[in-house]
Amino acid sequence: MKLARGVRLLCTFQAGRTMELVLTYLSGHRAGEHVVVTDTDFFIGRNPSECRLCFADQEQGVSRRHARITWQNGIWMIADAGSSYGTFVNGKRLQGPVPLSIGAVIQLGEGGPRLRVERLDAAPQALSLPPSSHGHPASSAIGFNLSGKSNHDQKLHHFPEGRALVSGRPWSTPYLELLNGDTPRRIALSASRVTIGRDGENTIALDPQRFPTVSRQHAVIEQQEEDYFIRDLGSFNGTLVNGYRIAAPTLLRPGALIEIGVGGAKFRFVVPEMASEETPTGEHTVALTSSERRRTTTPQKLTEASNFVTRKNFVEGKVPGCLTVGRAPENDIQLDLLQISKRHAVFRRDTQGWTLEDLESTNGVYVNGRRIKQCRLRATDVIQIGPFLFRLEPEGVAVFDTRSRARIDVFDLTKEVPNRHGTGKVRLLDRIRLSIPANEFVGLFGPSGAGKSTLIDALNGMRPAEQGIVLVNGINLYENIDCFKQSIGYVPQDDIVHRELTVEQTLYYVARMRLSSDTSEEEIERILTEVLDVTGLSTRRKVPVSQLSGGQRKRVSIAVELVTQPGIIFLDEPTSGLDPATEEKIMHLFRQIALGGHSVIMTTHAMENAKLFDKIVVLMRGRLVWFGPPSEALDYFGIASVKELFDKLGDPNSDELAIAWQRKFEQSDAYQKYVQAPLIELTQKPPAAKRPERSHLTLWRSLEQTLVLSARYARVMLADRLNLIILFGQAPIIALLTGMAVGQSWARDFPYFVLALSVIWFGCSNAAREIVKEASIYKRERMFNLGIVPYVGSKLVVLTAIGFVQVALLYGVMAAVESVPGPPLLVLPYLMISHVVGIAMGLLISALVQTSEMATSLVPLVLIPQILFGGLLLPNEGVAKGVSLVMPAMWSYDALKRIGVRQGGLGVLRGVGGEDDPSGEIGRIKQQNQQAIDDFKEQLEAYRKRQQQRLDEYKNDLEGFLRTGGVRPEMPKPEKAPEAPRIEYPPEDKSRFVGFLNDFGSLLLDVGVLMGMFLTLFFLTMLVLRSKDILG
Repeated sequence: MKLARGVRLLCTFQAGRTMELVLTYLSGHRAGEHVVVTDTDFFIGRNPSECRLCFADQEQGVSRRHARITWQNGIWMIADAGSSYGTFVNGKRLQGPVPLSIGAVIQLGEGGPRLRVERLDAAPQALSLPPSSHGHPASSAIGFNLSGKSNHDQKLHHFPEGRALVSGRPWSTPYLELLNGDTPRRIALSASRVTIGRDGENTIALDPQRFPTVSRQHAVIEQQEEDYFIRDLGSFNGTLVNGYRIAAPTLLRPGALIEIGVGGAKFRFVVPEMASEETPTGEHTVALTSSERRRTTTPQKLTEASNFVTRKNFVEGKVPGCLTVGRAPENDIQLDLLQISKRHAVFRRDTQGWTLEDLESTNGVYVNGRRIKQCRLRATDVIQIGPFLFRLEPEGVAVFDTRSRARIDVFDLTKEVPNRHGTGKVRLLDRIRLSIPANEFVGLFGPSGAGKSTLIDALNGMRPAEQGIVLVNGINLYENIDCFKQSIGYVPQDDIVHRELTVEQTLYYVARMRLSSDTSEEEIERILTEVLDVTGLSTRRKVPVSQLSGGQRKRVSIAVELVTQPGIIFLDEPTSGLDPATEEKIMHLFRQIALGGHSVIMTTHAMENAKLFDKIVVLMRGRLVWFGPPSEALDYFGIASVKELFDKLGDPNSDELAIAWQRKFEQSDAYQKYVQAPLIELTQKPPAAKRPERSHLTLWRSLEQTLVLSARYARVMLADRLNLIILFGQAPIIALLTGMAVGQSWARDFPYFVLALSVIWFGCSNAAREIVKEASIYKRERMFNLGIVPYVGSKLVVLTAIGFVQVALLYGVMAAVESVPGPPLLVLPYLMISHVVGIAMGLLISALVQTSEMATSLVPLVLIPQILFGGLLLPNEGVAKGVSLVMPAMWSYDALKRIGVRQGGLGVLRGVGGEDDPSGEIGRIKQQNQQAIDDFKEQLEAYRKRQQQRLDEYKNDLEGFLRTGGVRPEMPKPEKAPEAPRIEYPPEDKSRFVGFLNDFGSLLLDVGVLMGMFLTLFFLTMLVLRSKDILG
């Protein structure tokens, strides 16, 4: 059946197929426009009546009939047609007819318009592959090992004789032909599923020494009925079909060229006795535009042709009028990348136009640089999902993948900062112009202070330049930074990893943060294994980062960035501090990454390995003095080695020398070739960039980030066991010391104050270094997709959990050795509220300072005032009272005492109004004593009056006796005098009392103020981080 189908297709192909030639305009107002020509004999020139491709009269150097293209014997040929200024192909003037090939650049006259051949139809017989010249038999794709070694060294898995034969005819089964091995090899696709990779368990096992871009499990070819599809298995360097990186299962057509990573093993898919239905680029023609049709040119069109992935019409959607996009196979447009959610977005078309909706994806959907939830679309909108660009078409959507072909164009980057040592400004970058082709390894050289780090930060969007623009595949980086952040990797000088974690844990949490939230554990394991293999860290997987060498730690930092498989990787002095041997290994790793289909741009002082770069940038005082291959730099500067470069440049602090070198380079052939000519292809300079606006995380994504960050931070804290022992040991020690210091008869003020102060101290000291110590990690993750609220929230969650243990130990031990009245279920929550206020204080300190040492120095300045103004002995008065209102220790201390009074049955020694206030125990006693004295005075006066009255009566009686005689009166006996009252004194045992309560507080107010302080400190921390935000 298959053979019959092949013959039928072959006959159809040969009988009715139309030859097609696809060209792209590279210059002029039509730059980026594509034209499909079906004529087999036509002219190019200015005469519209004779020329199939016609140029305007103002086009320089174009004759009326300039060149002729013909289809001859299965080959497209081009010849000059007697033009005045000649016809050039790939820079060489034609002396006669020459064949055209894909990628050939046709130029009409010197300095005239240029076209590039994007696709051409070859003759059927030209694509029929001859038998192996060495006579090797066909190998079945069952355990075939392509190690590149000699036959006696190869460990081949043989198959039964004749396995590749069907109906007695050789090669009736489709097969793969290895094109770049040591010897030609053919592997019959006799199994329904054929895997390709370097692992020996693959059906086709490739030698990683011969093909370094191959992954363990790289790709799989699967048969579905009569068709064959190839699918990438999440490989690091990707799988390419006909030069295009695939993002979903891709149909293999006869003659298709399969590439296992850029520059890797190359196979041709062959269906025996069938001509190729598709040329290597036929399926990927981006625009079928006639020569008469005009389109507005945008810079990104120059790279679309090479980045094309697929095109889907709305009528092809499972739901008519809708096209779903996602990682899952059931989507209409499947993009097999872990940054893409399973159901990511949906395009819809109705009578009013197009709409796009984000289906709650993790990494978002961006339209013109802004993250959207749902919006109406225009035909000119730039739509990005991860590294994929989408272009609206009248009947559907075209998809382009930027990962393996990220071109960078730089226009007039200028950056100035205020002069610290005088007036005016200092120019760090001066009109930098560059054009960096895709997949190149570029080094930035220059003396110290030349502006290398400033330039690399401007190129990656970390610190945008005030003037000028950076284009990535023709799209403004600064205006679209949020959608490009997933395609850009950045490794700063400092390590961007937690040393407490193992290598595997480090990469795992990076994957959880940056990949789609619906990524499975198996998918994460696969990408981690791949990245570890690429960076040579597979054997160090379980080793803590702190135990790695300097070079290995740098590899981990690189691995962190490779998790998302970025198209561009920036590195700032990645080899600083490494020994020469390690430095060379790291440089070769970068070179390998670049060869695998990534653009790698790095700053370095090391000159020894300059030969590894494709191009080097030389800066002096922020000015471009060279851009081009390092070998040409030697001739340009007249030096024998790159090591002599800095000496040749002269005084690195001389602006005059720098300007002279800059002007010389701008007038050189190298500048025209490597800078000016590539930038001219863009035809028009894009408008100046606007300051990027950061998009906001959704609530659900914020919660996800908080959970991931909390889990990672918890692992970091748990890994430092000695520190945890110290933290948990502080609490019981302080409680025991307090018990030893406080007398049994003392009032409870001191124990309560120690509780309040300690929990705040714990929180502040625990948190004071937690942000600043990982500033480089925060900065890098913030560039990608880190939210400030989840980041600070994760710190708060973990530190609160640690603090709860500390608070529980402190309170428990203190309650055991010292009386702290109050219900534990009420005291502990109040202590925790005070503790989180302390944490918020510490996090604010950590956000404000530049180093951990500064944070350590600031902690006492914040905590000692808590003692001075906390009101330990007496209520604060005057200015001190106002200062105490901003001291959380005072409010916490007051709250604990009020709990003791209300719930613990404690008394208050000193009333609100002072010692004479009867609301306090002292005032009550004073009042009671005074009352007793007053009563005694009254009793004494009454006694005196009674005695006086009796004496007066006795006197009268005695006088009467003396006058009249009679019975002599008796002397009255004195009454018992009133007893003096007992005077009470304040109790010597004050253990059931607190000294005082504030005159303005209440338990509810104390709690409210503490919560307000926490929210204020938390908000200020985020505000500080936002103000320091590299993109804010």
